[in-house]
Amino acid sequence: MCKSPDGYGSSALHSNVKFLVAISVAVLFVSAALATPVQYRRVGNLEARQADCADPNAAVALLRALNPTSDDHFYTTNATEMEAFLANDGYSAQGITAFVFPTQFGTTVPLYRLFNPSMVDHFYTISESSRDAAASQHGYVYEGIQTYVYPPTDQVCGSVVLQEAFNSAVEDHFYTTNATEMEYDLTHHNYIEEGISAFVLPP
Repeated sequence: MCKSPDGYGSSALHSNVKFLVAISVAVLFVSAALATPVQYRRVGNLEARQADCADPNAAVALLRALNPTSDDHFYTTNATEMEAFLANDGYSAQGITAFVFPTQFGTTVPLYRLFNPSMVDHFYTISESSRDAAASQHGYVYEGIQTYVYPPTDQVCGSVVLQEAFNSAVEDHFYTTNATEMEYDLTHHNYIEEGISAFVLPP
């Protein structure tokens, strides 16, 4: 019988090849198994992050109105309150700005509402320090928590940007999720962009 150069017969060589293949398959299997916990942890984080999302079915409309005399934009989730502003205070309805949450859930935070009677300006912020400064230094009256929104640190849960701008000439804070609308007001109505106010669900 012919021998291979190393002195083993062909049957022995085949056995060695099979053994090496089996070892390689085993190594690949163990490597995949060891990688599984890392993949699971990533999925776990994603699931935990999604668990922080508020139920979109619980979201309510953030209504917007404008008083053309005072140039004040007003926002509320209370339809009855909006009707009173439209009927008695000279405001005109401007539709739904966004969908937000009536109670706190997951990573949502309070959106505070303030009003300056001398400027006739409504101001909305998630910042406690801005809320307190506006009330103590700039003539605003704190009117409570308007609603709950996602903070502007991370865009999550299908949310979109709620942009904020201010017009010092007419003393008005303006908020919108519509980038085209914001650009128009910045260009044609002398508003100055003040950044991301919060993240909200799109209208």
